[in-house]
Amino acid sequence: MSYAFLFIHLATASALAAAAEEALPPWATNTHPADQAKAHTVEIVASPHAYSVHQGGTMDGRNCRSPMGCGIAREGALLQRWESNRSLRMENVGTSDLINPWLSNGCNDFRNVAEIVAAAVTPGMTDAEKAFALWFQEIQYRHHSGGDNNELLDPVKVFNIYGYNTCGNDSIALATLWRAAGLKVAPARALGHCISQVFYDDRWHFYDGDMHSVYLLRDNETIAGEQDIVRDHDLIKRTHSQGILFPDTWWQAQGHCAMYFYDGAVTGQRGGDPKTTMNMVLRPGEAIEFRWDHVGKQYTAGVPRLEGQPWRDGPRVSRRFRQRRG
Repeated sequence: MSYAFLFIHLATASALAAAAEEALPPWATNTHPADQAKAHTVEIVASPHAYSVHQGGTMDGRNCRSPMGCGIAREGALLQRWESNRSLRMENVGTSDLINPWLSNGCNDFRNVAEIVAAAVTPGMTDAEKAFALWFQEIQYRHHSGGDNNELLDPVKVFNIYGYNTCGNDSIALATLWRAAGLKVAPARALGHCISQVFYDDRWHFYDGDMHSVYLLRDNETIAGEQDIVRDHDLIKRTHSQGILFPDTWWQAQGHCAMYFYDGAVTGQRGGDPKTTMNMVLRPGEAIEFRWDHVGKQYTAGVPRLEGQPWRDGPRVSRRFRQRRG
């Protein structure tokens, strides 16, 4: 008879900071002498099986950081001062396959497109409420950073792995979720920017997931469509764009207005492949590790990190390192 045994190793606070080779930035220097790692082994004989890790205290990383910003400018995506977790490793130490292991805090059941939609959309919502709920969820879980390619247009990968993309990818990811919720979607046509529109209540509505922006008509209730803001730039000028962390400026609104010029008919459609899942199998001896640091996880759209270059998100290389390469 074969069994699946799950070995769980949880590192909190400075548990791994004692060994220099295991210290996990950016929290390696933020330690407390009482911190220690914990481990647990559980035998799994039926599916589904859940094991709860109880974390004490009244603080965690989420309530020690700012809200998610747009991240496209110098304000950054977020500012976080402390994180209680370091890593959690789940290893199959039994003799049978372990099907679909997952780490959930009760708010991140995003293993497929249906779950992402279900996390925001509830029974009885109108189409307008569905469209807004999915847009608002999107801007809380991703920010703008470089890497425009097929990996980052997939909402399942954005929500679970990367946490960022560009406007082109975000417009497709958001459109995929809208379409999964039964809504009609089309692209907007802006200069140097990509946005999706969604159709409900007999008109199109413009939601910018990348810039964290929506613009209201003069009734201050209805979300405008692309043609509305093209014909009335004041709808943009009176609205705060580019996320909650970006300061209000008179000049930023002028730049946003200049992107919108096309007042023709809305045509085409937008959306990506909704088939990706986070389902996986841990064979005997295999493990999966969830970490709260950033080291070793950079995604650069195929652009290699140069020797001596700091780890960072996105494919851009600073001028200093370009000169060194040349």
